[in-house]
This record gives sequence, C-alpha cells and structure tokens, in this order.
Amino acid sequence: MKKDAPKMGKLLAEYGFIPDMMISSPANRALKTAEIIAEQLEFTRNIRQERRFYEEGHGAMFSALQNLPEEVENVMLFGHNPTMENLSAFLMQMQAGIVMPTCAMLCLEAQTSTW
Repeated sequence: MKKDAPKMGKLLAEYGFIPDMMISSPANRALKTAEIIAEQLEFTRNIRQERRFYEEGHGAMFSALQNLPEEVENVMLFGHNPTMENLSAFLMQMQAGIVMPTCAMLCLEAQTSTW
C-alpha cells in the first residue's frame, strides 16, 4: 500500500480524474489508501467513512452507491476483499472470477440518469 497507493493516485491525476466523492471503510489500511490517493489527486473534501463497508460486505457498498446524491457523477470506493471482488463481479454481472490484489482499481462507467 505504501508504495502502490501514491503510484495509483499519481496515475489517476495524470488522467485528470478527480472524484466528486470518496467513500472508505474506516479500517486503517483502506482509509490510509484513500487518504494517500486523495492527496495525490488534490481532493480537498472529506473522505466519507462507512463502517458498513467493513461489517456488511458488498451489499452495503451497493446500497451506498444507490443512495448517492444526484449531483455526484463519479465516486471512489475503498474497502477490503472479498467485498471489493464481490461488488465488482456483481456490478459487471459476473458469477465470479474477479481478482483484486492490494491497491487494485476497477473503473466502471454506466449510462444512467440516477444512481
């Protein structure tokens, strides 16, 4: 995490990606990764912490997405496995097969008017 997160944040910054919102599990590794990437992106808003990400699995993450405010166009989620792998497979309508090592990123785009 300590060397991968700054690299990933820098890569996102080079692409000009600045999220409208960042939501993280409050667990140390996930939150620290979010903070490092936020710094690289010059993201100045608060990182929202969701205890449910740690306790309830991918359903809690999906629920957080469904309840985002309309003005949010892009969001970054930070969490743990197998939750991140399960959410990714769910969002891509796959049964399994998603492998996300530490500090992996998955970018998805959806054509929808609401979360």
